[in-house]
This record gives sequence, C-alpha cells and structure tokens, in this order.
Amino acid sequence: MPSDVTAKGYRPVEAADNENGDWDGDLTRREAQLAQKEKRFRIAFGGNILVFLISLCLLAISWFSKPSLLECDKMTSPYSPVFNGGVQHWEGHFQNVFNQTSKYRGPPTLELESAWEELWYQPGVGLSIDEIAKLNKTRPGVSFTEIDGSDPKNPTYAATLEVFHQIHCLASRVFPACSLVRQATWPLRMFNESWHSYPWFLTDELAGRMHVDHCLESLRLSLMCYADVTPVLAENNPMRPTGLQLDFNVHHKCRNFDKMIEYVQAHGVDVPPE
Repeated sequence: MPSDVTAKGYRPVEAADNENGDWDGDLTRREAQLAQKEKRFRIAFGGNILVFLISLCLLAISWFSKPSLLECDKMTSPYSPVFNGGVQHWEGHFQNVFNQTSKYRGPPTLELESAWEELWYQPGVGLSIDEIAKLNKTRPGVSFTEIDGSDPKNPTYAATLEVFHQIHCLASRVFPACSLVRQATWPLRMFNESWHSYPWFLTDELAGRMHVDHCLESLRLSLMCYADVTPVLAENNPMRPTGLQLDFNVHHKCRNFDKMIEYVQAHGVDVPPE
C-alpha cells in the first residue's frame, strides 16, 4: 500500500534564506575580506623584510668600509677650519738623497730666501668663539685678537697655522751666534740686508737666543708629537765605508701643501704682527 508520504506527493524543500537572505553573497564577502587582510599582511611583511635587509646592508657597509684619509685626519687632529676644503693628500716617495737638488738648498741668495719666505709668509685664518672652544682654548681672563672689520656682535678672531710658524722658525734670519737651523750653516756676511728687513731682535743677542731656543723647542715638540714611524731602509752599498747607506727617499702619505696655501690665500685673514 502506498504510504501517506507517497500518497500526498513529494516536493523538494527549497533552501531556507538566512537572516540577510543571501548565504552565498555573505560567504563571498567574507572570503574577499580575508583575502584583503592576507594581502595587506603580505605587503607589510614584505616591507618589513625589505627594511631589515636594507638596514643589514647599511650596517655591513658601515662596518666594513674604510674612512677616507680626510676623515682619519679629522679624527686624529685638533680642529682646523682648513679641513673644510683645504686638505688633500698625496702618496709617494720623498726626493731626499744627500745631494738632492732643491730650490730650498744652497748658499743664501735672493731667490732662495724668497722661496723660503713664500712657504710661511701667508695669511692667517679667522676663528669664531665656537671654533676656539673646539680647540679647548677658551678660559676666563683671556681675550683674543679680533681681525679688522670683524662684526662686534659675532667677532672673528685671528690665528696663524702652526705649520707656518714652524717653517718660519727654520727660515728666519738671525745672528750667526744665535742662528736657526738653516742659517747656522752660513755666516751672516753671506746675507744681504737689502733682501729683507732684519728681525727686531737682531739688536739684542739675548732676545735672539731666546727666540732661537723657542723655535728649536717648538720643532722638537712637533716632531715628537707627530712622531713619524715610517721605516727608513738600510741598503747594502759596498762603496760606503760602513757597507750600507740609508734610503732617505722614504715613502709617505702627506697633506698637499700647495692645496693648503690655495685655501688660506682664498679664505685667509690678515693677522696683526706680534
């Protein structure tokens, strides 16, 4: 006998609507939201990885890269305004054998005296009070010499470069009895007073002696401070009584003196005479 269900007939039940009336649409929206979140996560994660890799590369570069000679110079030297464009370096051998010709060697002549004077008779440099502080030279009770035309509200103070003072000590003309290194090898009669004016202390032997001692002490201090540790090689030479000779054509890394002169001539100031 047919059942009641069969008798009454079967009709498939239609899918019930959800509260919004669209299950498929809601599922699609949620999938899209999840996909969007996943995309943002991938972008953020990739960005973080990129930043990390860039930082790692920069760290490696800073760790393994070598500073330039100029950077090393600044780190191992007191402050100087000349580092702002006036310092370059060269590397090579000195030309310094015993009989090496040079315009700075030989008996006194006007040309030789002028060549020496050009090495040190150069403009000074101007410093602000902040730059003087970088030299650790500000102290109570000490005032500094302002250059002509300096702004009273922001003064510029006069200074000379130590290298010019040192070369001046080698080049200055004084008594034979109290002469400096270069002039000590030549008697005063070989100098012509018309070439240059003599220093004021030529009339005072004691003052001249003190000046010379000051110069020798300045050179000693500088040589010991910048103690050059470059090896001077001994070469075999059977023609020498000792069987060897020292090679004074020593390899060096140096500051370019001409570049420094260009800088002080372009940016220098007049320093009142002492």
